[in-house]
Amino acid sequence: MDGQECPSYKMRARRADAARLETKCATTSRSCLMFSSARLFILSAVLLSTLPQPVNGDTLGDIARSVSGRARRASSGLYDPESNRDAYHIAPGETRLLTELAGPGEIRHMWFTIAGGDRRYPRTLVLRIYWDDSTVPSVETPIGDFFAAGNGMRAVVKSV
Repeated sequence: MDGQECPSYKMRARRADAARLETKCATTSRSCLMFSSARLFILSAVLLSTLPQPVNGDTLGDIARSVSGRARRASSGLYDPESNRDAYHIAPGETRLLTELAGPGEIRHMWFTIAGGDRRYPRTLVLRIYWDDSTVPSVETPIGDFFAAGNGMRAVVKSV
């Protein structure tokens, strides 16, 4: 970055001043920001490459691979093959056990349809998940926060 001029401030920056230059030029100078960001990206790539590698192939590249095991489904309770009415109706203050699973496994999909008149339900409806006979929940959060719609705001979330 020696000799690189930031058009908005007409200053020359040394390599040690790269971070300061990025913050000063971010709002007015696109070329200056891009140069500093590229340097930050290279630094990030170097840092990531020095991290310890996963032991059992737990990388994002393994996400689409099939694994050995048995697929199971736990669904809501009123199962009737003749109808589509398979929902629990949970009254205010009521607690409902959705499923109880035994043995090792992973949860890959959770689907909730919440039909209530209270627009505050993303903050007032609490999801609690217990692992391995624990007496305290491993997950205890408002349902909106769990599904990346924090502070009760509705959001469209697309994830891997």
